[in-house]
Amino acid sequence: MVAQEFVDEWFAKQQTRMFSIKDNMIIGNELTRGPVTDSMAKIVLDAFDKDPDFVFQIDAKTGEKLTFAEMKDKSVRCALWLKKQGIGKDDVVVIATPIQNDDYVPFLATIFVNAIYNPWYHELTPAIAKYFFELLNPKIMFVCESAIDMLSGVAREVGSSCQFVVYGRHARFPSLSDLLAQQSQAEIEAFQHVEPVDAKKQVGVIYFSSGTTGVQKGTMLSCDTMVNSRIEYALIRKGANVLWYSNQSWITGSNFILTCIRLNCTRILHANFDPEETSKVVEKCKVNWMFVTPSMLAEMVNAKVFSRYDYSSVEVLMTGGSKASKTILEEIHKALPKTIVSNGFGMTELGGLATRQTRDCKKVESIGHLIEGITMKVLDLRTGKKLGPNQSGELCFKLAHSMLGYWKNPTATKEMIDDEGWVHTGDQGHYDEDGEIFITDRIKQVIIMQNHHISPSQIEEILMQHPEVVDAMVVPVPHPIDVERPFAFVKRVPGAKVTAKELKDLPASYNEYFRLTGGVVFVDEFLFTATGKKNMKAMKEMAKTYVC
Repeated sequence: MVAQEFVDEWFAKQQTRMFSIKDNMIIGNELTRGPVTDSMAKIVLDAFDKDPDFVFQIDAKTGEKLTFAEMKDKSVRCALWLKKQGIGKDDVVVIATPIQNDDYVPFLATIFVNAIYNPWYHELTPAIAKYFFELLNPKIMFVCESAIDMLSGVAREVGSSCQFVVYGRHARFPSLSDLLAQQSQAEIEAFQHVEPVDAKKQVGVIYFSSGTTGVQKGTMLSCDTMVNSRIEYALIRKGANVLWYSNQSWITGSNFILTCIRLNCTRILHANFDPEETSKVVEKCKVNWMFVTPSMLAEMVNAKVFSRYDYSSVEVLMTGGSKASKTILEEIHKALPKTIVSNGFGMTELGGLATRQTRDCKKVESIGHLIEGITMKVLDLRTGKKLGPNQSGELCFKLAHSMLGYWKNPTATKEMIDDEGWVHTGDQGHYDEDGEIFITDRIKQVIIMQNHHISPSQIEEILMQHPEVVDAMVVPVPHPIDVERPFAFVKRVPGAKVTAKELKDLPASYNEYFRLTGGVVFVDEFLFTATGKKNMKAMKEMAKTYVC
């Protein structure tokens, strides 16, 4: 199927109305399918056996191909080794590696033995690693070469008995390839996966929250939620060539691997995003579906890659993970008129995707309509009262498959999920009469100045309309009289001549309180969390060093 045929077919299948509004709640249509009851291990192994020669992965750099048969062989070998270490239900298995050819192996192996999968960001600090070790007490860790010395050192410091396996080679630790080679063909042929005891209650995976505004928490998803991850709403068609840059510490990184297995899609493996190199990969590998963050989109637009490379194969370009700029989204829609550009919203706590744009969405900056089976309400930030269309408050969702809670943190769990099962996102926004949903800011990121509540994202949007601004991040800095003032970090187009004074005054033409009275500083890059989001907490601390 060529790109335009897929787009036309997708548009034809879209329902004209995907929601209803009742009692100040926006309600997604009822699910058109029942819940998936097979375990993830069974689904994956059945897919491998059904089409063993299918090419699941192509390395964009080397052209190396990986088939389902090879995936099964490696992941079952790893699962056999885990079983021999006594790993099973309730044991935590960690992976800490960037995107690479064998990143899927311990992930699938952990699923096969019914243990808890827990991905870590491979460039985390020793302090965060210590916190993670003490919180989770992992039994096994699969670690890249660049992180093995630090992580094993922290493990010794906290008295952990965790076993380490290295991607690559190390003098003190076994390699993944070594332990795979230790398993016999007879063992592989006799292997049986382990079924969950109670899929709805049993923890299948723990992802860490992004930590943009505070301490990272371990988000527990059940085995049942992993299987029912609403993959059909990501607009990935069967057989597509798929590209993403989320490593497995993001829920998207793990979910996309499972999605490609379930839909017989080919993963185009390209580890590091770069506007030019990514565009070459899209052109060379005929990518059909890709997921990039709003920051990546901004870089692509400012590098003008869409006019210099062939993106005609791209059927769907999805973005999410943080608030996307209206200006950037408008540019993308203009540059790729035949591509479905879908801005969506999801959270690990929601088990994945909750909204995404459809044919009927008229506002490019919205996060689209609710997915089937999900209900949303907006609560007044002061009174907790349900609000109607076009009234701003906290977005709250209710659905069948959301998180079980935060690992060993019942207080934070109660703050996130109330007694009626509503998930409180901490995001401020609203919905309109057309059912489109909009996010304004994280509630904790709103700037309070002279009793006025100022939206950082609105100021960022204004700054990014300037032709010499690639990206912007607005944070509060403390002030003895005003309480807080808006301060901006700005990434400029190479060779730009715009001054800090110009940008400081620019937002005031829209609203006097938007004037960047805290200051403007130019940077080459922002600080990001492990999940690829701008690190608000770290950038706020950095801003203080410029004004104190």
